[in-house]
Amino acid sequence: MRPSIVRGRAWRWVLVAFLFAGPGSAAVLSAHAAGIRIADLMVTNSEESLGVHAVLLGPIPPQMLEALETGIPATVRFTVELWQYSRFWFDRLVGTKLIERTVTYDVLTKEYRVTAVKGDERPPQVTKTLNEAQRALTMLREPRLVPFTTLKPDELYYVRVRGEMQSAQDSSIVRFLPFVSSGRDESSWERSPLLTIRRGQ
Repeated sequence: MRPSIVRGRAWRWVLVAFLFAGPGSAAVLSAHAAGIRIADLMVTNSEESLGVHAVLLGPIPPQMLEALETGIPATVRFTVELWQYSRFWFDRLVGTKLIERTVTYDVLTKEYRVTAVKGDERPPQVTKTLNEAQRALTMLREPRLVPFTTLKPDELYYVRVRGEMQSAQDSSIVRFLPFVSSGRDESSWERSPLLTIRRGQ
């Protein structure tokens, strides 16, 4: 088969996929372009443990916001990883922590409620404004990521964090047609500088 024919058929498949996706594909591209990201990543060092502070920035996906306003919960997850740096070999994953929170909207009281689900001990927070709910949902303050007893003072470490927004609304169409817009967005990994473990510093 001639190369020109192969290229022609390939372009036809791309065109068919785009037309079948319709406006949903444009929504995915625009959401990906806007995106969410981890910012202000800071690793703290107390007398007993290593902590992490960060914030998840970016717009709430429109589908997630629409579902939330009808009473469907939404979730934000932080995946926090601690790595031991190796100059001559592969870096070693020391530990992983998943921090998960949900937000619900009561259509009767018009209140948002942010609740810790996993890896977080903060009490539920209730607010009338979406901005305050989003702030409580996306601020990561984990003062006790890992105790020093599990770490080596002379080794180099770094932390990396990723965030995810997900609506509880599920659709079988999205699972089988990934180019159709959904209420989920995920950030890329953000990595801290290399650090050493020194108690009390």
